[in-house]
Amino acid sequence: MNANHTLIDHILVPLDGSQLAEQAIPYAEALVAPGGKITLFRVIPHGEAIQDPVGGMLMSEQEVLTRYRVLAGQESITAMERRATLGAPKMEVVIEPGDAAEEILRASRERGVGMIVMASKGRGAFGRLALGSVTDRVSRTADVPVVIIRPEDVLPDMSLPQLRRLIVPIDGSERSLEAVPAAEELARRLHASVHLVTIVDIGKAAPSALAYGAAFSQELYDEVMSDIEREARDVLELCARGLEERGVVTSWEIMTGTPAGALIEVAAPGDLIVMTTHGRGGVKRWLLGSVAEKLVRHSPVPLVIVPARPSQNALP
Repeated sequence: MNANHTLIDHILVPLDGSQLAEQAIPYAEALVAPGGKITLFRVIPHGEAIQDPVGGMLMSEQEVLTRYRVLAGQESITAMERRATLGAPKMEVVIEPGDAAEEILRASRERGVGMIVMASKGRGAFGRLALGSVTDRVSRTADVPVVIIRPEDVLPDMSLPQLRRLIVPIDGSERSLEAVPAAEELARRLHASVHLVTIVDIGKAAPSALAYGAAFSQELYDEVMSDIEREARDVLELCARGLEERGVVTSWEIMTGTPAGALIEVAAPGDLIVMTTHGRGGVKRWLLGSVAEKLVRHSPVPLVIVPARPSQNALP
C-alpha cells in the first residue's frame, strides 16, 4: 500500500433495496477517509421477456431490464439522499445487471475500491434474497477487506457508529498477521486502539497424546502449554511494539478456549473484529476460515475480513 492510496479512499456498499442492506451506509461513512468516496452499488437481474398466455410479447427483455434499472435507481438515490447531510462523504450510485457476487467483485477491482462494506443478509425489492450467500462469496474471494454488518449491528436512527477498538486475532502465522496493517489504518481513521488476541485452543494446541491424561504427567502438560504461550507472547509483543512505535495505542492478551467463543467473549460494543480468513499457527492451533463463519453468525460486533496473501510477510 503506497502513501497516496489507502484502503478507505473508496468504499463500495452493495445494496439490494432492503432497509437492512442500507444500514451498511453509516458504517461506510464512519470508515471512509476524509475526501474519500462511497459507491452505492446495486445489482439487478437480467431482464426476461414477459409474454401473454398465447405467446404475444408484452414486454421485451430490454424493457424489463430498463424497468429494473429505473426502480433500482430510484431506491438507491433515495438511500443516498437520506444520508446527504452537510459534510457527508461524496457518494455515487452505480447499477449493473448480472450475478450479484460476481458484479460486486468485478466492480471492486475495476473501480479501484479499497474496501467493501455490506450487510450479511437482506431481501431486495425484486422478491429474492440478494445478500446473505452473496456476502459469504464476496468475503471469501474479494481482493480487498470486507466489512460485514449483521442485523444485530443496525443502529436504530442510522447514526454513525462509535467504533473505539479493533480486535485482531493472531494465530502465529504470517497470514493472520496480514490483518494488522488494515487494523492500523482503520485505527488511525477512527482514533481507536488495537487489541491483539491469541487464543490457545487446548484441545488442538497440545499433542494429541496428552489427551490420554493419565499416561502423562502434569509437569509435561504444563511444559507444553508454557512453550505454546511463550511462542504466542513473542509474536504479540513484537507486533504490539511495532504498532506502538507508529503511534497506535495497542494492547494484547492470550486467552484459552475455542477461538470463536473467546472472541465473542472479549468483544464489546464499540469494537470491530479484524481478521484474515485463513491462517494456521506453527502448532496448527486453529483455522481462521471456520472461525470467521461462526463470528458472522454469533459475534456481538461487526467483522472485517482481510484477504490473506501467503506471499507477503506481514510481520512488522
